[in-house]
Amino acid sequence: DARIGDIYLLGHSQGAMLVPRIAQAVEAQGNLGEIAGGVMLSGSPKPLWQISLAQNVALLDEEQMESYEAILSEQIQLANSLDTLTEEELTTKTVFGVSAYYQKDETSVDAASAALENGGRLFIAQGSADWQMTQADGLEAWQTALSGADFPVEYRLYENLNHLLMPQEGEITRTRS
Repeated sequence: DARIGDIYLLGHSQGAMLVPRIAQAVEAQGNLGEIAGGVMLSGSPKPLWQISLAQNVALLDEEQMESYEAILSEQIQLANSLDTLTEEELTTKTVFGVSAYYQKDETSVDAASAALENGGRLFIAQGSADWQMTQADGLEAWQTALSGADFPVEYRLYENLNHLLMPQEGEITRTRS
């Protein structure tokens, strides 16, 4: 429709992680037009299971970590074997609470490579008080992964905003609510 201008995809958290993949899929359709770029908030170029691992570990104190070490190790091993699981295993197992089938599909597309291939303008932001997506896994990981981009990429860290980009008052408690 000629009345519509540039189209940008916006995603938050896991949605932000999917923006490059969705842009790539739209472009592949050919008849849907072009995506001009994306806005990625509180996301990461890393696989979802790695982010889930970091979140789970962040919730555990040292004593709890010892008792959950075997479970975490089992989940890491399962995540690392996604490519070798049977169709039945993929549909019946979970990796950090998410379907193994979904996890395998999600890891099949490298978000940073897709963003570089798409070449659309990007705005990537997160809050400094976000424990669910650390700066190392989020903003800094994107900066490293897209360092050679030949298109505009703007990065923004918002002071004292949490994962939902809302003001964080007081100490970060690492609760999911």
